[in-house]
Amino acid sequence: MKEIKCKNCGGKIQVDENKEYGVCTYCGTEFKIKDEVNYNVNFNMDENTKEVFDTFTKGPFKMHKVASAIITIIAVAIFVIIGVSMFKDASSSDAEHFNFNFEHYEGGQIYFFGEKVLDDIIANNMNEEHRITVVYGDLSATTSEEVKNLKNTIEHKKYIFHFEKDKKGYINKLILTD
Repeated sequence: MKEIKCKNCGGKIQVDENKEYGVCTYCGTEFKIKDEVNYNVNFNMDENTKEVFDTFTKGPFKMHKVASAIITIIAVAIFVIIGVSMFKDASSSDAEHFNFNFEHYEGGQIYFFGEKVLDDIIANNMNEEHRITVVYGDLSATTSEEVKNLKNTIEHKKYIFHFEKDKKGYINKLILTD
């Protein structure tokens, strides 16, 4: 004999585990004994927790269906993001690719971010095809070495960044102002 709680009324009842079905002596609810023994023994939950558990395991929204739906939604979102970025890459011009690393710095920036854009320009200016000239006051720097020297002379403060483009749409000048 095993003591369980009735799912309907919460009454404590004794059941014979060898029998297939039982009836609650308090409310008359019929139940499958094996299910109720497993339910009561394995999960040992209060009634509110059991109700929530039942909603997800025995109701119309089984937990594995909810988890599958969430995983499916996440997977679709990832594929859409990848697809959009691949489409953007395929439809972008070389100038847009080149400019991408720099254009979001347009306007005022704290020096830390300005240091990053200058590092990007230094790395880029090793490429002979497209170079960016950095202008600060009456100083001008184009080669990687010149931009490094300029970077080392400017102060750690806020600057306004303004980019200019050549006729092909490539950024070719960064003007720094206080």
